Amino acid sequence: MCEVFFTPCVGAIIDFDITVVVQLVIFLTLMILLDKLLFKPMLRLFERRREETEEKDGRAKAAAKAAEKLMAGYLRAMQEAQDKESGMRANVREEALAAESAALGKARAETAAWLEAEVGKFDAEVRKARGGAEPLIESVSVEIVNVLGTTGAKRVG
Repeated sequence: MCEVFFTPCVGAIIDFDITVVVQLVIFLTLMILLDKLLFKPMLRLFERRREETEEKDGRAKAAAKAAEKLMAGYLRAMQEAQDKESGMRANVREEALAAESAALGKARAETAAWLEAEVGKFDAEVRKARGGAEPLIESVSVEIVNVLGTTGAKRVG
């Protein structure tokens, strides 16, 4: 393997001397410093953000439930108003039909009374006309008979 990397193959690959210990101390010191200065503050920040997110999510869910309750109340009130309006419309329709029926009944009664009065007047005029026409009818019929009688006698003879 040494020949592959063009390095001379001499001794062990890892030497344990004082530099390994120094590097281990530097690494552990860095880990402790990073843990106190970076990792723990970052973890606290992430935890605080998670808690805030959960809190806001809870408030949003509560607001959604409140909105649902308000919407249900609104829909219930709208349905009640529509039912009330429908009842009022039915009452107005019934009142209008009753008024129309009463007006038609009154108009029919007035028309029947007027028609009866007019028929009575017509009958009276007819009787009057017949009474005044009877003497004329008598005289005209006598005259017709006389005219026909003389004309008929001329024809026969």
